[in-house]
Amino acid sequence: MSDILSQNEIDNLLKTLSKGEGFENSTNKESAITKYDFRRPYKFSRDHIRTFEIIHDNFAKAVSPLLTRHLRTGFQIEVVSIEALSFVDFNRSIANPSIIAITEMEPLKGSIVFNMPPSIAYAMVDRLLGGTRSEVAYSPNFTAIELSTLNGVLHQVISQ
Repeated sequence: MSDILSQNEIDNLLKTLSKGEGFENSTNKESAITKYDFRRPYKFSRDHIRTFEIIHDNFAKAVSPLLTRHLRTGFQIEVVSIEALSFVDFNRSIANPSIIAITEMEPLKGSIVFNMPPSIAYAMVDRLLGGTRSEVAYSPNFTAIELSTLNGVLHQVISQ
């Protein structure tokens, strides 16, 4: 029965609305408003971080054999760390040049960003095109053939 307002409460609400003011819950003014700083990302709880670790570990376990088969060489992926960053900080941390893939995650809402350093990209291209060197010198620009080759690999990796 606490949801029913008395006549006095109704009159007070009508007065505040007619003055152009909003109405507030007089008992809990502080809990109704939560401040959020968009310059700093929301800090995730330990449970959320652990869930992210499990998701990324499962992704690494699924992609490692795929790349091993595709590149015909040993390939290992491991999760080093999980951090919450603002987009500005993430954007600053990306190497230039870099391979970036943005894709949808159906049936989930939103997109993911997949970033690959150029040293790994050139090593993969070298291996896919018949090279056997462990260290690959790369130029800052990818050719159309290299981009097409990487596109095929990234498409398979992201579809995992």
